[in-house]
Amino acid sequence: MVRSRCARRASCWGRSMINGITIGCVRGRGPISRAIGWFGGGYYSHITSLWCEKTNTVLDSRKDRIFGIPPGVQTRPLEYLRKDKIDWLRVPMNSKQAANYRECLYSQIGKPYDTLGVWNFVTGKLKDRNFRDRSQWFCDDLVVWALEDCGACPRLILPPPRVTPGGAALIACALGAVLDSVPMPVR
Repeated sequence: MVRSRCARRASCWGRSMINGITIGCVRGRGPISRAIGWFGGGYYSHITSLWCEKTNTVLDSRKDRIFGIPPGVQTRPLEYLRKDKIDWLRVPMNSKQAANYRECLYSQIGKPYDTLGVWNFVTGKLKDRNFRDRSQWFCDDLVVWALEDCGACPRLILPPPRVTPGGAALIACALGAVLDSVPMPVR
């Protein structure tokens, strides 16, 4: 019997489907990461979602190529975050919301990184950006959109492109997130 793609993905999710999802709030080391954390009004410079515990992968949107994986929305090895400080937050939700969250993220794999959206965020000009068109993403608006779309978070009055990684962490905490532990893979 051939299993569906959804069934194969679900078998990878492990405990993360039981009582919520896990997001990683990342404090990067470089000057751009520090600037994002500082000017974004928070500590964090990147947000990622734990994708598969069995293969130690995350799903996020980045502007750079990591381990040969192209920019944009992709699954990436957790290993790439080894040198960064990460606070893992467990966001509570029912199993249907968790499955919908993951389906939202999965549906966006391959979409480009939203370079223009980041520039618009920096300059304060978001009039041409509608994040709900789902054609491109930066890290935190992808996570916040998925939280809204799966039903775990009410629709925000502030559009997700106005949310920084620190703001996304605060939204997760307002939804009842607690610190979680995700072991880094051993080399």
